[in-house]
Amino acid sequence: MPPRSTADAEGAVKSTLQRGKACLACRHRKMRCDGAKPVCGQCVNKGRPEDCEYDAGGIRSRTRMLMESVARLERTVQQLEGANVPRTEPDISYFSEDMVPTYPMMDPGSFATMPDHAYASSSASPSIVEQEQNLHWTVDERQVIPIGPMLISAFLPHSDQSFLTRTPQVGQWVQLQLQAAQPSIGVAGAPHPSLINAIYLWGTHFCADQEAKTWSDLFMARAIEHTFKGLEAHNQNYVLDMIQATVLVGHFLLISGQKAESSYQIAAAVSLATSFGLHQLAMPSSSSTTGGRSENNSPLRPPRNREEFENRVEVFWKVFAVDKIWTLIHSGAAHMADGPNPLTRITTPWPGRSGRRHPSQVEQTIKAWSLSQSDQTNQGDSTLTSFLKSLAANDMVAQLMRIVDNGGSRERVMTGIQELDSVIRRLNISLPGVQPQGSQTLPDRYIIYARGVTALAMIRLHARTAGEIPRSRDRQILAAKQTVSDIRILSSMNCEWSQLHPLYIPCLMSTVDVVRQEHTRCSSRPELANSLSALEGDLAALRSVLAIMSSTSSGSGAAPASS
Repeated sequence: MPPRSTADAEGAVKSTLQRGKACLACRHRKMRCDGAKPVCGQCVNKGRPEDCEYDAGGIRSRTRMLMESVARLERTVQQLEGANVPRTEPDISYFSEDMVPTYPMMDPGSFATMPDHAYASSSASPSIVEQEQNLHWTVDERQVIPIGPMLISAFLPHSDQSFLTRTPQVGQWVQLQLQAAQPSIGVAGAPHPSLINAIYLWGTHFCADQEAKTWSDLFMARAIEHTFKGLEAHNQNYVLDMIQATVLVGHFLLISGQKAESSYQIAAAVSLATSFGLHQLAMPSSSSTTGGRSENNSPLRPPRNREEFENRVEVFWKVFAVDKIWTLIHSGAAHMADGPNPLTRITTPWPGRSGRRHPSQVEQTIKAWSLSQSDQTNQGDSTLTSFLKSLAANDMVAQLMRIVDNGGSRERVMTGIQELDSVIRRLNISLPGVQPQGSQTLPDRYIIYARGVTALAMIRLHARTAGEIPRSRDRQILAAKQTVSDIRILSSMNCEWSQLHPLYIPCLMSTVDVVRQEHTRCSSRPELANSLSALEGDLAALRSVLAIMSSTSSGSGAAPASS
C-alpha cells in the first residue's frame, strides 16, 4: 500500500477534530467545526467570521481575557486590603435585612495618601504629565492615534448613549484632538489611557469606516490592561477615569451581546465605584476639619469644588445605570446592592441634587425617594435623573416579584404593589412628553428611555394580578397606550430607531404582550369588536419598530420581535 500523502494525513486530522479543538461559536451552536484558523468554515458560511474564537493552544478568547483581567482586579483589591478576602455574592433585594458587598471594600488609606500632582492640576509640570502618560502607551497603539479624531467625531454625537461623563479633562482633551494638526496622547491634563482607549472603542462602534472597526479588540484589551496598571500605581487622580473606562467597556460588551463578558466587566465597575465610596458621597462642609478627607471617609481626597463633586456623583449613577440596564435586558441579578447595610446602602444624591448634608442625616437615596408622598419629589429633575429613577423603579418591581416567587404573603405583596404603583405614577406624571409643544426636534434620549422604562415597570408590576383585578389590567393598558403613542409620535418625527439603545426593546416587547392580550380579550367579546382594528394597528406599529431595532441589536441579548 503506498504511503499516505501529507495532504491526506491533514485531511484525516481535520475530519476527526480532537475534542475541545472546535471554535467557541461552533461549540455553542453544537455544529461540526473544521478547526480552520483564523476562521473556520462554519463561521464563514454563516457570515459571522467575527464570532470565530478559539480557546486552545494558548489562544485566549475574549471571555477568558476578561475573566483574567477581572481576577487581577480582584487580587489588587485584596492586596490593598492586606488580606485574602473571598468574593461574596450579595442579596440584592431592597427588602433584605442583611446586605453584603458584591466585592471586598478597598482600604481608604491606599489611595487617599497619594500625591496630588497630575490630574487637572494647574501646577502640574507638563513634562511630568507627558512622561506619565507616555509610559502607558505602546508602539502598536501609537500607530492608531492618527485615526483618533475620526473615532472621536463618530463617538461624540452618541456620547450620552455610552453613559460617558464629560468631565472638564475629557472635554478639553476631545477639543484638542479634534483641532490639533497632529493628534497627540502625551498632553497635560489628558484623561487616563484606559479612558482614552474606551472612548476609541466606542468610536469604532459608531464609525462607518470598516477598517477602524477592526481595532475594537485592541482598544478593549488596552482599556482593561491600563485600568489594571493604573490601580497598581495607586494614583487616585485617575480613579474616575478608570471607573469610567471599566463601565464603558462593560457597556460596550452589553450592547454587543456578550452577556457573560459584560457581566464580568460591569461587576468590576461596580466594585471599583463602591470601593472608592462613590455610592456614599456627601459634599464636605466648608468648616470640615477632616484633614484632607471628605466627611463620609471616602478613599478619595475631598473635591476641589462643586463641579468636581458633581462629576463624581454622575460617574457613580452612570455605573448604577449600566448595571440596571444589564438586569433589564438579561433579567438577571444586579451587581450593585442597596440595602440597610451601612457598607452597601446608596446615599449619594441624585445628579443635580447635591445639597450639603451631614452623613448622620443622610437617608438612602432611592428608599427616601420611593417613600416620599410629595407630588413635588420629582420636580426639577434632570433628564438623566428621571431616567435613573425609572431604572430604580423597574428594579424595585423586580425585587417585589422575587418576593412573590419566594412565596411571600399575599398581604405583603399587595401592599408592595400599591406602594410601587404610587411611586411609578408620580414619576410618570413628572416626565415631559416626547414632543414638546410646537417642536419638531427629537427629545433627549433619556426622556424616551425614561418613559419607556417607566411604562415597562408599571406593566411588570401588575403582570401577576392583571388577570384577576380589573384595576391592574387598566394600569397595564394605560402604560401600553403611552408607549404606542410615543412610538407613533417619534416615527412621525423620523426617529432613527436603529440608533436607540437596546434597552428600549424590552419596553416594546412588554407593550406587545399587553396589546396582544387585550386583542385576545376583545376578540372573545362581541361588544368590544370595534376595538380590534385599533389594536391591530397598534401591534403593526410596534412590530415595525421592533423589526428595525431587533435587526440592528441582534447581539444585545434582548428578545427579538414576536410574530
